[in-house]
Amino acid sequence: QDLKGSLEELKQRIIQIMVLFDLDSKEKDIAALELEVSDPGFWNSPSIAQQKMKTLAALNTQVAEWKGLYEKSDSACELLDLAILDGD
Repeated sequence: QDLKGSLEELKQRIIQIMVLFDLDSKEKDIAALELEVSDPGFWNSPSIAQQKMKTLAALNTQVAEWKGLYEKSDSACELLDLAILDGD
């Protein structure tokens, strides 16, 4: 049960960090940038387009890393629950 509590605490900390880093806002920025990228005239100004692509890549990386970490902690909790039910 100590492990279960530790995993739940870890999940909560990850959620707090996601809120602190304002990942919801970053996801909105990603959506806006992806919309811009889909515009046919996006590459008319290559230097600006390149900078926006770098920003988009960085935002995608940040969001994916934290979401992935949360998903892994959630999966670990579920696996532990199953192990407890099985008596392992």
